[in-house]
Amino acid sequence: MAPSTDSKIEDMTDAVDVLDEPTDFPFRTERTAQDAVVSSLDARAELVETADRLVRVMASGSARPAAHAAAPQSSPSMQAGTQTGPRPTLVVRSPGGTMETRHTIDAPRFLVGRENCDLELDDRFVARWHIQLFQRDGALILQDLNSRNGVYLRIADDLALEDGDQIVVGDQRFEFRTSWDSPAQQNPTHQNQTQQNKADTDALGASWAGNPVRLIRYMEGDHIGGVYPLGQRMTIGGANADLCFPEDSILSSPHAVIHRDGDRYLLRDLESESGTFIRIADAVELIDGDCFLVGRTRIRLTFA
Repeated sequence: MAPSTDSKIEDMTDAVDVLDEPTDFPFRTERTAQDAVVSSLDARAELVETADRLVRVMASGSARPAAHAAAPQSSPSMQAGTQTGPRPTLVVRSPGGTMETRHTIDAPRFLVGRENCDLELDDRFVARWHIQLFQRDGALILQDLNSRNGVYLRIADDLALEDGDQIVVGDQRFEFRTSWDSPAQQNPTHQNQTQQNKADTDALGASWAGNPVRLIRYMEGDHIGGVYPLGQRMTIGGANADLCFPEDSILSSPHAVIHRDGDRYLLRDLESESGTFIRIADAVELIDGDCFLVGRTRIRLTFA
């Protein structure tokens, strides 16, 4: 702290005690080598990194951006103990959108789940301890706590899908696959009897023309509700789409599209009202306006 120019103000720097860490949660919270931004969101990581570099340059006074250039926005300061400036707030919309509440994040670590949490959600698809939000290097980080249903982040731009990616469109959950699953395990009582015949016999089944790229639709309880081969383009929506689910009141018409670009398949939201989401696999940094799904509860981050 720089010495005060006012002789009446006493410098109390050495008298301030450092706050202790909060009581540990019953799960891992420290940073590990595996914690990283999910690969599908690399573009967002580059955006935040660019913003951080810009802030450092402006602070040093060595350069200023052109007046017409729009600088990327990163999260406001989240340093522990800071009381000035905007405070991170979660805007929570209940399943079905019947109620919206606001909750300020006022702790270095903030736990969200069904019970015994900083934010408790009345949602049967939410785990007891589902996610945590915590501070790291002045940023706000979102991390799934190995919940069954995971956490999904709303996409803003075209997103390249990878084998095994899970997406939510409206109330529909899909898995994107580019490879075949392993054959189902045979009943052990018959395994030895037929093992000798497997080597020279193809398994009986329906023919599948072309590559195995497909969408798998999941129902509640992880039951498969449909398998849809992907060609050059497929739209999803409540109406006016290749895949229509008119019973889903959250879906726009159309809502999202998956289209092929060379060897890649890109997911794009079609300016839907409720958004399109992808499940994150690792810790990810949040920025102002980000929206994510916990169970069927939609949560938006804002700084107020």
